[in-house]
Amino acid sequence: MRNQVALHRYIHVLLVLMLPICGLAAELSPGALYEGKAVSERSGRAWPVKLKVVQADASGAFRGELDWTTLSSLHEIRGTSAGWTLTFREVAAIRRGAAHLNCEYALIGDRNSLRGRWIEPGADEGTIELAAMPLPPMQGAEPEAVLFKLESIASVTQPPARDTVFSLDRPALITKIWTYHWNGGRGTAPGTIGLKNTATGQTFGPWSVVATYHMFDSSAGAVWPAKGDGPPFLYWTVQPNVSLPAGTYEVIDSHRASWSTNGEMGNMGCAWVFGLR
Repeated sequence: MRNQVALHRYIHVLLVLMLPICGLAAELSPGALYEGKAVSERSGRAWPVKLKVVQADASGAFRGELDWTTLSSLHEIRGTSAGWTLTFREVAAIRRGAAHLNCEYALIGDRNSLRGRWIEPGADEGTIELAAMPLPPMQGAEPEAVLFKLESIASVTQPPARDTVFSLDRPALITKIWTYHWNGGRGTAPGTIGLKNTATGQTFGPWSVVATYHMFDSSAGAVWPAKGDGPPFLYWTVQPNVSLPAGTYEVIDSHRASWSTNGEMGNMGCAWVFGLR
């Protein structure tokens, strides 16, 4: 109980310090990596740890991973952020090892570093310091390319009768995705686009859409619109910059009922996926 009170007081101090930017989502981005160490104030022991951001949305909610390398443990974390104030806890073991699972964290920092406290309720507590790591280069990285393209110049209908899936034969950084919502010329109010690994069920995103009425430059490497120009909103775009391992993925469109399809596209939803690999 004492440990939890101490952490809650620390969180309160962090929130006071961050009042000028309170209400802003953190600038965390999927794929961001940090590494450093956690130190126990009771035993003085220190453990190397790596933090990876897997998903972060506009509300400030985020999901990630803590890799306790010397303890052979990989834990899923979930939490919230306001500016660069992060609070999160370990919720599941992705790879079980010697690290305990029920720790809670409160960190503050910036794009380059994070620091703060951790507690294991009723057992231990201490400090944690992390420094940003550069994103690892993709092996054999090439310029941005179209990794998946499903389109048709024939008339379309909706909704897709089949899931929209594509496969990666090697890891890739997914940079952009767009889907088409003709919907009889009415389009559809912007929603979200996400991805799901069909083998594991792991989801990525969803990411909030920037939707447009006019078609944009969809060639690889082109700059995409930063704001919509509809209604009607026919083209839904996201720029997730998320790293994916090789595998098969489903494109998840939040308004399947208006997602354009036809037999030429195999009754799947019209979609393009761009990336680096």
